[in-house]
Amino acid sequence: MRIRVFVFPVTVLASITLSASDDPWTISPVKYKDWEKRILDDSRPSQFRSAFLGDGDALHREFLRAVNRLKKPSVLAGEDVGELELDYQLLVYRLGDKRFSEVLAREKPIVRAAVRQFMPFSRMPQRFPLTEKLVNAAPEIDFPAVKMTREDARNK
Repeated sequence: MRIRVFVFPVTVLASITLSASDDPWTISPVKYKDWEKRILDDSRPSQFRSAFLGDGDALHREFLRAVNRLKKPSVLAGEDVGELELDYQLLVYRLGDKRFSEVLAREKPIVRAAVRQFMPFSRMPQRFPLTEKLVNAAPEIDFPAVKMTREDARNK
């Protein structure tokens, strides 16, 4: 058994991974309930927790994290990518497809395009058709981190 600690802004959460084949970045309904309890039990203020509780401004700032990460010219890999994937999955599970997509629809196209990079729809057991349709309609943007990751893969 492995224990992974994920650090969200001001909040530390732990996830227990039972086997190497269990994807820690994909949230099942059972895993979601565990995460939800941990987030709600933590009374310390944080941007992520505020977004999780439905604050539209905090959710907007969470979406901007994707743009900021993709503008960095570095390879997309590891825990920084996994953390954003995990955060967006937790938020869409908590807020629901309708609310999540409504707030995301108010964002600029570049933000929706960035969020798409961190929404692992194919690995998510539950479907979010409104959100999926919205991000798939966003423009294709070749962000610096996406370019660097593609070049890194070609050089291997």
